[in-house]
Amino acid sequence: LKTPLTSILTNLQLLEANLDCSNTRRFVEEGKFAARQLERMLLDMLDVHRLEGGEFRFRRVEIPLEDLVEEALMIVRPMARTKEISLKLCLGEIADRVVRIDFDLMTRTLINLLENGIRHSPEGSTVAISGIPLDEEINGTFILAIDDCGEGVAPKDRERVFDPYVQVGMRRHSREGHGLGLAFCRWVAKAHGLDIGVTDCPNGGSRFYLRFQYHLQ
Repeated sequence: LKTPLTSILTNLQLLEANLDCSNTRRFVEEGKFAARQLERMLLDMLDVHRLEGGEFRFRRVEIPLEDLVEEALMIVRPMARTKEISLKLCLGEIADRVVRIDFDLMTRTLINLLENGIRHSPEGSTVAISGIPLDEEINGTFILAIDDCGEGVAPKDRERVFDPYVQVGMRRHSREGHGLGLAFCRWVAKAHGLDIGVTDCPNGGSRFYLRFQYHLQ
């Protein structure tokens, strides 16, 4: 929780000292983003315990996949702008697929995956979220993939990266973060009956993915 809290305090101090500064709007935006990030971390911690204990009550809704993804992208855009990272959306033919999910939990899952990609990509690069249809004959199975431009996750760490409070090494650098975001993603995916994993991105970096094994007509 230390990183977003430090960002909140720093931006508030800058705002206080530069009330007439042209950067005031940026200070406010960055402070608000950090506050929301801290709120999501706290919610993740609480919900992980509820999910583990089987105490969570799902509020499932039917929604087009594109609407779900756009909601997550809207939240992470300030973080992407800070690192001058482009967010690329390419859902293609599955954009209108209707999924039955807990909207809040699944939105936060996508936010965590996108933030992870942004965090580990170099400035000026691209994080892409794309839809990959697999087999129309198997209940419309498709993959939602988040591709980053980072160093990737070593094969030996691809299972452990989803363990709570575990920081695993990348190919050359240590992974940053609070160690719960990806664990939260796995719990939410499991609760929805989805597969989650990480592999190499075809163009370099990592591909974190969710495999949806159904769609609604």
